[in-house]
Amino acid sequence: MTTKAQITFAANQGDIGGGEVMLLHLAHAARDLGVAVDVVGPTASGVVEAASKAGFPVHELGATRRAYLIALRRW
Repeated sequence: MTTKAQITFAANQGDIGGGEVMLLHLAHAARDLGVAVDVVGPTASGVVEAASKAGFPVHELGATRRAYLIALRRW
């Protein structure tokens, strides 16, 4: 029995910068290859909004940068 490949991309921050643009490009490329993709980012952030709009399942962790980093480590 084979299982579908799965990958989670975690944002460094909530604002859309170069790394987050690359994260979204990689997420699209992985999905195009048939990989199931999730995106993790800070609550109510630009990266979460963009990933959700693109149809990726998102996990929102922590509203502030500190809370996000702590929640990401726990997750």
